[in-house]
This record gives sequence, structure tokens and C-alpha cells, in this order.
Amino acid sequence: MCSAPSKSSARSTPARFSSSRKRTYAIARGRQSLRVVKQNLVFALGMFVLLVASDLLRWISLPWGIVGHEGSTLLVTLNGLRLLRTVRLSRRGLRQVVGGGVTIGAG
Repeated sequence: MCSAPSKSSARSTPARFSSSRKRTYAIARGRQSLRVVKQNLVFALGMFVLLVASDLLRWISLPWGIVGHEGSTLLVTLNGLRLLRTVRLSRRGLRQVVGGGVTIGAG
């Protein structure tokens, strides 16, 4: 009489593999998010300094300052939407689908 494999041994190998891939995916997503947040902060602060300096030096009027602010807000929002792109896991590592296929994980 042949006994069936126990539930723990049947699940152990695929669960570890799946967990490892999920961990790799989460790390890649975290790095991507951090990079986009840093880009957004640098751009937003740069625009803020530029608009305030332009206003203090009277290079632009208030309506153009508002247009510049709203335009920069739109660009920051669109840059944040890049996080909705998919990240593909390959057998050798993690590849991110961004212009040119940048390698994120160890390959």
C-alpha cells in the first residue's frame, strides 16, 4: 500500500519558489517606486524654487506661476503613473519593462 505524500512535503518546494519570486518582485517594485518618488521630489522642488525665484524677481506674473505649478503637478502625476507598468520575471532574474528592458535583479 502506497501512502500519499504529506501536505507539507508536497507544498514545500513550490511554496519556496513562489515565495522567492514574490520577494524578488516586491524588491524590484520597491526600488522602482523609490526611484520614481525621488524623481518626483527633485522635479517638484526644482519647479517650486524656480517659480518662487521667478516671482520674486518679477520675471513672471501670478497667472503664469499658477500655470507653471499646475503643469508641474500634471508632470509629477504622469511620472507616478509609470509605476502601473508591469514587471516581468524571467528565469535568470527580474527584467523590468521600461524603455530598453533594464535589468533590475541579478541575472
